[in-house]
Amino acid sequence: MSVTPTPARSPNPRGKGQQHRDELLAAASDLFAEHGNTHAVSLRAVASRAGVSPTAVYRHFEDHDDLMHAAVEYCGAQFGDALAAGLDDLTDPYKRFRTAGHNYVTFAQEFPGRYQVMYADPAGNVDSPSGVVAFTFLVGMVTDILDRNGDDRDPVLVSMLVHAWMHGIVGLHPLCQISEEIPDPGMNTLLDELVVRMGLGPLTS
Repeated sequence: MSVTPTPARSPNPRGKGQQHRDELLAAASDLFAEHGNTHAVSLRAVASRAGVSPTAVYRHFEDHDDLMHAAVEYCGAQFGDALAAGLDDLTDPYKRFRTAGHNYVTFAQEFPGRYQVMYADPAGNVDSPSGVVAFTFLVGMVTDILDRNGDDRDPVLVSMLVHAWMHGIVGLHPLCQISEEIPDPGMNTLLDELVVRMGLGPLTS
């Protein structure tokens, strides 16, 4: 895939090092999302997309692998931030869980390439700090619900099943939208069904 060069920028003031680094990470993330893997993305292409010289990349990253790993971590951190958005004001564990589920899907829909690479690329977040943080966050929410319900299931196991279900929804839902043979139940229905089937809703008498 060809890369359209971005016009070179004028030098930024001093103190913008973190901004430059984030711009390179965003460029790398978008490029390997477009290509489907990190190996097809060159440092020169990343620099061009970010609007800087190739030598500028080495001011922040040692080599290609360092940049790619950092970019995957960058995607994971974005995902974690998106997952937690709007939850600080919610104390009800069921509402927190349902909102986080909506946030999960929204991120995957708005940034499908970054989401896909974050989980599928060999340089992905299996052992990355952001991946661990995001899953630990999920375990915490599940634990709160299980405790509220007096449910003695293992919260880690339940969280793994929830994550697998969410990943499946994100992967299969687009097929419902493009296929006349597969009825689309709607994302809200799918998320509500997850809550019911996994027993993560409020107890009813």
